[in-house]
Amino acid sequence: MEYSQGKKYSGLTNSNRLIDDINLIPSLHLYQEIVFGICKVGPSNLEWRGQKVLWEDQESILLTVRDANQIIQLEQTVSDNKLKNVLLRSVSHELRTPINAIVALVDSLKEEIEIVSNEDFKEKLDIISVSSQLLLSLVNDLLDYSRILAGVFSIQKSKFSFRNLIGSAIQLVKIQAEKKGLKLITRIDKDLPAYVFTDPLRLNQVLLNLLGNALKFTLKGYIEICCLLASKNKVKIIVTDTGIGIEESKMSNLFQEFNTNHNRNLNPSGCGLGLFISNVIVQELGSKPIEVESKLHEGSSFSFIINISEENFNFDDLESVFTDESILESTSPIWVKDFTELLEKEFPQVLIVDDNDFNRFALGTLLNNNDILFSEACTGRQAIKCVKEADERSKPYKLIIMDGSMPELDGWEATKLIFEMYYRGEIHSFPIIVGYTAFSSDLEISKCIESGMKECIIKPCKAEILIQKIAKYLFM
Repeated sequence: MEYSQGKKYSGLTNSNRLIDDINLIPSLHLYQEIVFGICKVGPSNLEWRGQKVLWEDQESILLTVRDANQIIQLEQTVSDNKLKNVLLRSVSHELRTPINAIVALVDSLKEEIEIVSNEDFKEKLDIISVSSQLLLSLVNDLLDYSRILAGVFSIQKSKFSFRNLIGSAIQLVKIQAEKKGLKLITRIDKDLPAYVFTDPLRLNQVLLNLLGNALKFTLKGYIEICCLLASKNKVKIIVTDTGIGIEESKMSNLFQEFNTNHNRNLNPSGCGLGLFISNVIVQELGSKPIEVESKLHEGSSFSFIINISEENFNFDDLESVFTDESILESTSPIWVKDFTELLEKEFPQVLIVDDNDFNRFALGTLLNNNDILFSEACTGRQAIKCVKEADERSKPYKLIIMDGSMPELDGWEATKLIFEMYYRGEIHSFPIIVGYTAFSSDLEISKCIESGMKECIIKPCKAEILIQKIAKYLFM
């Protein structure tokens, strides 16, 4: 505090109120301390404290003044981080809502175009579909970054088909690779188990980021993804390209967030978070970070190892515990039972509740394409009214697809009220309620389950997976 040295206390403050407060110290109890606050004096922020003490057997005033610049900077940093986290979560949620409608309608149009067989139109739809998926990856990156900052980043493990996951990832970059004249090569160790146990969404996120980067920075040649059984419970995945390579001086900063020193660090969405988040995921799934080998103008290789099961986990037991369903696989027909039972009934069995017109239209289109009758409501209050009216007609809904955040009455409160109506005997049957929301935090998912919803489906969800879930609940 060189600025303040040698000055009287009255010269260290520009606050007359503070000087008046200091003059009140004699009325305090002995050794009682009071914090007066912070005053700005020149370039310094000074925190003032006063205390009544004994000095050489006389009651005296002890004033403590300290530089508070670092405290203020720390508080501002904490405040800025909190604001940034809130902003990231809010923006991510708002972006998911229109993306959900885009993804759902594109999936629906792709099904319809199969009948028309218009290759040019189909190609345009494929481009829209890929673009919406890349936009979604940007949203997910922002959301994951806010979770990492908040210390709530999580992994959700499940059983899934490893080969189907790799195939899905390759399919997403296939169109762009073909347009650039690049060859896509996939090598999968024949000894790898058909099903693995890890987090399919997170693994897919890493693969799409690495493949997307390879695609972006490779002008000719090939991109290869190689999957090897590293040990009984570990898989090594290597993504190699013949692209522009990375300068050695840039390698150490490659996995830093928002690093723009080298375009290699940008994922296809371009926010500079892809490799940073992928590295966090890989360490959660396998403990070691992503390794990189690269030669400028020759190409790069990114490799990582993940655990594919818990220690001493018996894959033979999985068949009795898990189904074959996976959020990242579904290339075979989705029905195990026809909808003839539904078609015989001339009343809707599904109620769509969403305040967004486009999302209701998109979901309604999906149900129409699968001959499922439905009704719509745009608030929780309207949903309750629809449930009552259907019950009075003795034709209750079997399934309600409920959005979370809505005006008037949100989906969580509406679900609780429908439960209460059933337990009070105001309605005779309780429909299955499934959350369908753009909120994806663990807290929001728990909120859905605690309200009484059967499960929470995160927007956007691929059409084939969503219709599988709807079919499952309609035939329960």
